[in-house]
Amino acid sequence: MNKTNFYKILEIEDFSEIDEIKKAFRRLALIYHPDINKSPQASEKFKMLVKAYETLKNTESKKKYDELLKNGFDFSDIFSLKTKSETEYERRKKQYFRMRKEKDELDEVENIASYEKSLRNFPYSFRIVFLILINLSGIFLILDDWYKKGSFIFLGAIVIFITSIVFWNEIFKHYWHKSVRMTDTNSNKLYENYAYSNFIKFFTGGILILILLINAKKIWHLHYFGTVVVAENNYEHKILIYSFNKNIYTTSYINLPDNLKAKDEILIKISSKEPEIWEIAEK
Repeated sequence: MNKTNFYKILEIEDFSEIDEIKKAFRRLALIYHPDINKSPQASEKFKMLVKAYETLKNTESKKKYDELLKNGFDFSDIFSLKTKSETEYERRKKQYFRMRKEKDELDEVENIASYEKSLRNFPYSFRIVFLILINLSGIFLILDDWYKKGSFIFLGAIVIFITSIVFWNEIFKHYWHKSVRMTDTNSNKLYENYAYSNFIKFFTGGILILILLINAKKIWHLHYFGTVVVAENNYEHKILIYSFNKNIYTTSYINLPDNLKAKDEILIKISSKEPEIWEIAEK
């Protein structure tokens, strides 16, 4: 006669509710999962936990198990029991959906264990620092080619876009992991909000840094390397054409002060180091 008490394996009171069973299984599974706990005893304990959980998490099989437990019967073949009124089709249909749900919940435990294992090899804080550095490299690629309108602008944008996706994935997993490790029922919603807010901070912070650096670069260049040149003004097409060091430069603009619109030539201040950087020199 098999008298294994699955409730005792899950370290909860006999006939506990399914919600308590799920919480107990998750808590113990994350202690004894083979990816987390390498001892042989832990592996056996995990197998028993899974067996207990597969029996007690389902309302139908739990009810049968509880009846047998109360009467002290042999329940080693509990999964083979079925009600007389239930057709074979209904039984298989219920079994299919039950197995799908059980698989999803067991997969979550596997995902948690796998994530915790990966954290031991590459901690979360290192991942975030690494992503910030990669994001900064994308920002500097854009900054370097911004005024030249070169191809590195596109490359930098791709780097920032991909880094942002990876960053979102990392912070979502981080806060998801925290939420499933906590017993607070509001933790899932709370940590999801944290994930969103941190992603927004990361993304908007990167954009703001880029804008500030672009403007700072222009101010620095024109202050330390500024020189005044004459530019030909094509107001119809909103283009300025000027030469520096035997090179011809063309730049577009959105608008000019009213007193300069009719002028064929205007004075502009450019950077001698990067002539694509300019501003109006006339008042």
